[in-house]
Amino acid sequence: MIVRPTLRVLLVADDGRVLLVCGLARPHAEGRTAWFAPGTMIERGETTAQAGARLLTGLGVPAADVGPPVWRRQLFYLRPEAELVVADEHYLVVRHNGPGPAEDALGRPFLWWTAAMLSRPHEAVFPERLGLLLQAWPRDARTLCDADWLSAKAVAVPPDESV
Repeated sequence: MIVRPTLRVLLVADDGRVLLVCGLARPHAEGRTAWFAPGTMIERGETTAQAGARLLTGLGVPAADVGPPVWRRQLFYLRPEAELVVADEHYLVVRHNGPGPAEDALGRPFLWWTAAMLSRPHEAVFPERLGLLLQAWPRDARTLCDADWLSAKAVAVPPDESV
């Protein structure tokens, strides 16, 4: 079994749009693509805030306001050689009122999604109920809500957890 600690950042603009990137739809890949929050592996001994600052710096976005994780989601899937992978995803929310990252910083297509777009996506979006959450989320909130809206197993995360 492989455990992959990953950090995902929901970069939220002042108008409520959220930045998502397009890539392979794991664990249901088979050549399909999906939209999801930008992410990075969490290095051994690194906190989620440190990984978030590293990710945002790499995107060219100021990393001054990296808060604690608001969710932790675990996905289980099999690799083609039948090895079990646990994707241990930690989610941060970062408010951003400046320009978004340059396309070459992400290395893949990206789009600023509105809550309306997410409520009826024409393509796969992960987590699947992200649009519902963003519609109910007060714009001045620091955290999003309880993690029970996620389609996969979700558990609370201590604020300064390092992996």
